[in-house]
Amino acid sequence: MNLTAPRLRLLATSMTLDALGSGLFGPFGLLYAHEVAGLPLAVAGAAIGVAGTVALTAGPLAGALVDRLGPARVVILANAVAVLGGLLLLTARDLWLFTLASVLGVASARMFWSSFAPLVAAVTADRAERWLGYLRSARLTGVMLGGFAASAVLTLDRHHGLIIMLAVDTATYALAGVLTAVATAPLRHTAPLDPTAPLDPTAPLDPAEPLDPAAPPPAPASYRAVLRDRALLRLTVLNTACTLLVSAPIIAMPVYLIDSVRGPAWLPGLAAGLLTGLVALAMTRTPHLTRGTGRLRVLALACLLWAAGCLVLIAAGLSPIPAALTATVVLALAQAFYEPTADAVPLALAPPHLTGRYTAVYQLAWGVSSALAPLLVGTLLSIDPTALWLTLAATAAVTAAAYRLSGTHLTQRVGHSGTALTFT
Repeated sequence: MNLTAPRLRLLATSMTLDALGSGLFGPFGLLYAHEVAGLPLAVAGAAIGVAGTVALTAGPLAGALVDRLGPARVVILANAVAVLGGLLLLTARDLWLFTLASVLGVASARMFWSSFAPLVAAVTADRAERWLGYLRSARLTGVMLGGFAASAVLTLDRHHGLIIMLAVDTATYALAGVLTAVATAPLRHTAPLDPTAPLDPTAPLDPAEPLDPAAPPPAPASYRAVLRDRALLRLTVLNTACTLLVSAPIIAMPVYLIDSVRGPAWLPGLAAGLLTGLVALAMTRTPHLTRGTGRLRVLALACLLWAAGCLVLIAAGLSPIPAALTATVVLALAQAFYEPTADAVPLALAPPHLTGRYTAVYQLAWGVSSALAPLLVGTLLSIDPTALWLTLAATAAVTAAAYRLSGTHLTQRVGHSGTALTFT
């Protein structure tokens, strides 16, 4: 069901508000734990790490709920969980309550990203990649504005400023949930596919596969059926490399530009802001530029751009400012080509009754890379900064080659950018 333009704009507003709150408070969880909740930094860091590990299970759970309840309801539920986590965090003054609130906060994010792409596919059909780009752009804009607002608030009063930021963050989640509910009302009034109902044995799992009336019926909705799809597992591994290429440079650049190449103190902040702004702007155009191009080709292009950006950063030792700004532009283009296309991959692979579970498995890449990236960056920067960028460039090149060398059948299953994505 395609939503009307006003409802899509309302959904975009909801996503922007959601991200505005995330940008306002998200980076300051550790500082809040120490300054407001009164926890030692080491204890707070451990609590956040435990919360992230426990909350990984929320993604697969959300995937199953998407298949049973529909993606709109799960997005709204994710916002409700975020509100509950924010309210608990406002009252958290001990380790256990802070950890519980953190689990809810991270779980809401995992639930959201497991249902985001299915929701966009469900309401936009053949315009899905374009709207995936628009809505991710809107979210990045919200994050950027939230970061600017946080800087202003913290200059006034750090202790009370953190509390105000958390309260506003919680309120934006509540408002985003209400706006999403209003925007998706027609979709939620349409019953989602019942994963327990008998399935049509004549319906192929993959539109690219020929109809075979003698074939057995598709498997019932379960993760066992999902994990038997080797194409999904292969592309999830490649997506883990891509998410590592998104997150590792962001983590590494502040330390690298200041400590390793002795760049000016203002350069990392400028690079971070420029990266966010360029990705937000470029993602409104990249789905148009790649329309009709094989999705795996687009992902290979993104990887080649990541490789180029990492190699440019090696030259920062000779000229920090030009190298950092050039690399930032290239890395931003890579991310702008990657994200809308990657969001579409599990939707293109999945049979309609398993869309949520396919997306949840594919999105596990972000959890794995978020754990690997700090370890990789810290280890290689301490050994030799050049080794970090060479390692990332090599990873990007190998991943690009893997995408380009994918077989014809896999390429056909993933399809072309701009083609309709099946979602029931």
